[in-house]
Amino acid sequence: MFNCNYCNNQFKTKSSLTQHQKCAKYCLVIQNVDVPKTFKCGACNKTFSMKHHLSNHENTCKNKKECFKTDLDKALHKIETLQQELKESNKERDLYKKLYEKKDNDIVDIAKRPTTTTMTNNTRNNNLVMMSPLDLSPERIKDIVNNSFAIEHFNDGQKGVANFAVDFMLKDEDGNVVYQCGDCTRQTFRYKDVCDQIVKDVKAQKLTKLLAPEIKVKTTEIAKDMYSDDIDEQERVYTQYNSIQKLDKDNTEFVTHLSSLTV
Repeated sequence: MFNCNYCNNQFKTKSSLTQHQKCAKYCLVIQNVDVPKTFKCGACNKTFSMKHHLSNHENTCKNKKECFKTDLDKALHKIETLQQELKESNKERDLYKKLYEKKDNDIVDIAKRPTTTTMTNNTRNNNLVMMSPLDLSPERIKDIVNNSFAIEHFNDGQKGVANFAVDFMLKDEDGNVVYQCGDCTRQTFRYKDVCDQIVKDVKAQKLTKLLAPEIKVKTTEIAKDMYSDDIDEQERVYTQYNSIQKLDKDNTEFVTHLSSLTV
């Protein structure tokens, strides 16, 4: 027999004693030697001083078999869930495919129909053809401005200019507006000139260019006649005067109000 001189345990062979003195934890503690790394079973939490002992244990560990069974059940359940989700996704995909195909067919059908915009534009064009011609000659504009542009128009700035233009320049003898806004978003106007040609006027630039010189002269005369010692009144008059004087540089207020009056 071989006796351990640290813990007094006895062993039949010297190799068993040697292994004991190297691996037995209680003996290593007595030897005041650091306990070597242990190997732990993840299923039952038992620890072993040697890896091959852990491997041998795992082959027979009941807890590990139960863990494997539990993990297998979870994996099978997850696979079943994923298969169900895939099935639902395929149903949803087929539904979207049918809706997409229906949408394409609807678009084709709609494209074949005359659109509201097209019909509206055709109606407007027909109306323009039937309209009376609009005379925007410098002579006519000058005459109308001198005789009809008044203080009430001046007091409303560029909006007043738009009101004046519609009431005195852009109507025929029957009172019908012959200068029409065909697209309020783009502020595009149309009218028929004296040569019976349809004229497009984007942002009323043509009308503004013809109207601005005479309006600016007339507003200067009105502003002089409206002179007042009252500072607030002077400021009000100057504000409206300045708004009209910049008409040919920035007609935003004029064209916005004009489009609402000529739709």
